[in-house]
Amino acid sequence: MIRGLAALFVLTGHVRGLFFIDYKDLPHPSWLLRMIYALTGLGHEAVMVFFVLSGFFIGGSVLSTLERWSWRSYLVNRLTRLYVVLIPALLLTAAIDQVSMQMPGGHTFFDLPIPHFTSPHGRDSLPIFLGNLFFQQDILVPAFGTDSPLWSLANEFWYYLLFPMIALLFVPRFSAMRKALLFAGVCGIFFYTSGSIRIGFGIWMLGVALHFIPAPRVGRWLLLAGGAVSALVFVGALGASRAHRIPDLWADPAVGFSFALWLFFIVKAARTAQPPRAYQSISKSLSKCSYSVYAVHLPVVYLVRASIGSGYWQPSAAMLAGAAGISLVAFLSGYVFSRLTEAHTDFVRNRVFRMFAHGGRAVAAAA
Repeated sequence: MIRGLAALFVLTGHVRGLFFIDYKDLPHPSWLLRMIYALTGLGHEAVMVFFVLSGFFIGGSVLSTLERWSWRSYLVNRLTRLYVVLIPALLLTAAIDQVSMQMPGGHTFFDLPIPHFTSPHGRDSLPIFLGNLFFQQDILVPAFGTDSPLWSLANEFWYYLLFPMIALLFVPRFSAMRKALLFAGVCGIFFYTSGSIRIGFGIWMLGVALHFIPAPRVGRWLLLAGGAVSALVFVGALGASRAHRIPDLWADPAVGFSFALWLFFIVKAARTAQPPRAYQSISKSLSKCSYSVYAVHLPVVYLVRASIGSGYWQPSAAMLAGAAGISLVAFLSGYVFSRLTEAHTDFVRNRVFRMFAHGGRAVAAAA
């Protein structure tokens, strides 16, 4: 559920940012408007939540397979997961952006500076497309077109390489030469990638760290209290981050650490009975399309934004209802996209594994 909601926070934040006036320009905001602006301003923090969750899931998978490690199996698993969505998302972004640029607001949102957004002007070239295809966002190229959320996929890709290299250094059966090569690879990636990627790796590793912390042996009520307190700490960190009460350098680590603390109680300490089936169904559905929604929603939002002109809205009831409708359209677009792409990840992965297997037999036969 958290993973699905995090994608929705990113989506609604982009809708609010592209359609509505800034909070500072509201004359006398009500408590409801304050809440709406606060909740729709958590998109970046939601990405930190993604990083911790990714570290927990992917890091745990790596740790469980170290003794029978296979780079081939690992890379096939990870790259099919990334590319089944990324390649169609890049192509879809290129197509949608071409249409958006012809809309009434196309000049404003594609050629001029946009408050709080990186202008997509000049980011639709083939080199940038290829750079995104090979996870060079914020290293050699910017994110492609209007799909600025793709920056985080470069982070994920490099973390997927870094952590196994580090973990394999501690496998006793590996030779000194092999460990030297792994260490050189780690140093090379740290040297090559950007500072933001290196900082993000520390946040990603918070999810991994949960696998090394045993569950506290205390009573149920203390566990529940710990879960409640850690949730409040996380909410406080979100608020402090948005209010800029934390130095910029420490805001992301503070959000990541507080979420990891809460996640600890969720997955290890505060286990209860199975939730209702309706909750399980909703949470699984949101989770299964979250990557696709994250990867393709913004080009759709830009298309709607450019099609209705360039003026920003006052947050009236009617305009908020319109924004909710736009958010729903963007979400449904991502959901349909996920049924065509993300839902077939296992099929594509199995086909790739079969190709390797057939290739291996062919080489053996030729030998």
